[in-house]
Amino acid sequence: MEPDSSSSDPTGTVTKLIRASSLGDSDARERLIAEIYADLHRIAARMMSRERAGHTLQATALVNEVLLKFLIKDDPFAAENKKQLMSIAAISMRHMLVDHARAKGRAKRGGPAEQIPIQTELDGVAPSSEKLLLINDALRRLEQKGERHARVAELRIFGGFTTEEIAEVLNVATRTVERDWLFARAWLQNELK
Repeated sequence: MEPDSSSSDPTGTVTKLIRASSLGDSDARERLIAEIYADLHRIAARMMSRERAGHTLQATALVNEVLLKFLIKDDPFAAENKKQLMSIAAISMRHMLVDHARAKGRAKRGGPAEQIPIQTELDGVAPSSEKLLLINDALRRLEQKGERHARVAELRIFGGFTTEEIAEVLNVATRTVERDWLFARAWLQNELK
């Protein structure tokens, strides 16, 4: 599978901007935001693609929240390259969607538990907010079994990362990611029945 353009940085521009920004260069931080905005929006749009029409949270709002949380503030951030930055952003978006779903769930009461069509949800298609809470809880339980398994699943399900991209972000072999995904997927399918 060919790497997604949202995480590639063939010229190293984003990596250089991340380093300069981490050293306090505000001009580099502004250029970094401009450089990655479209990629962040693609990730957010992929996550929001399965939400109901008229959802109160939109892809642009999700991107803006990530930018406010991680990039606009003056604190340095932990990413060393574009792939890590996109990974951090995808995970942050997941947490924002979970928080939004929880707030929405507090307003509702009762109703039967929803079954998750696991094939769709675990193959990189963003889940609806109700399903998101169930998957999030299952990922937390999976972390207890294996942190890397949970990280692979998180990047695959919520970030839409390819096996190769995950291997690069986690600094492991692609075969390791494939094995971790097989385990995580089977475990999640069992948990979410």
